[in-house]
Amino acid sequence: LLLPCVLTSALCDLQAIWTRFFPASEALRAVLAQGTLGDLRVARAEFGYKLTHLARSVDLVQAGGSLLDLGIYCIQFISMVFGGQRPEKISAIGRFHETGVDDTVSVLLQYPGGVHGSFTCSITTPLSNTASVNGTKGMAQILKPCWCPTELVVNEEHKEFPLPPVPCKFNFPNGAGMTYEANHVRKCLRKGLKESPVMPLAESELLADILEEVRKVIGITFPQDKH
Repeated sequence: LLLPCVLTSALCDLQAIWTRFFPASEALRAVLAQGTLGDLRVARAEFGYKLTHLARSVDLVQAGGSLLDLGIYCIQFISMVFGGQRPEKISAIGRFHETGVDDTVSVLLQYPGGVHGSFTCSITTPLSNTASVNGTKGMAQILKPCWCPTELVVNEEHKEFPLPPVPCKFNFPNGAGMTYEANHVRKCLRKGLKESPVMPLAESELLADILEEVRKVIGITFPQDKH
C-alpha cells in the first residue's frame, strides 16, 4: 500500500485523512512544535449533526452511527496533537438509536504523562464542531467546521486560511479542501514515498485500534462482526 488515502472516497471518509492537510491543521502542528502552548494538558473535539434523515447513518448493516462516521475525525485530531501516541487507557459511554447504531458517543483517553484527550460525536444533535488543545501557556482552537477547517485561534490570535479556487462545486462544506490532500499525495508519489510522513500507516492502524476498543467498551456490534 502506498498511502492510506484516496483509495476510495469511503476510505477517505473512514479515516478522516483530508483534515490533516488543511493549512489550518498544518499551522496548528507548527504551533505545537514551537512549544507556543507550553506543556500540553488537554485536547478536546466535538462533531455532531442531526443525520438520522440519511439512511446509511442509521443502518446497522452499513455500519452506521456516530463513532465510525464522525468520531474518527475527532480521534485523528487528538492523535495528531499527541504525536500519534497510543493511549494508556480508554473510557467511553454511548447512547443507541432505535435501529441499533450508536447515536451519541463520548470518549476519554489517557495518554503517557497524564495528559487527556476527549471527544463527543453524535448523529442526533448538533455539537460545537470545534477542536481545541490546552497547554500550560495557552490554548489553540480550530473553529467550526473542525473537520475541514479554515480558521485557527491561538492564544486569542485569530488566523484565517481561505480555500483554494476550484473549477467545480462540491455538495458538502469546504469540499475544495480535498485538493490539499490530493497535492500531498502527488508530492509523495513524485518522491517515491510508500507512505505519508504526515499520516503514516502505523497511525492509521492505531486509530482503527482505538475505534475498535471504543466499540468493545460501549458494545457496538454490526452484522459483519459475525463473519
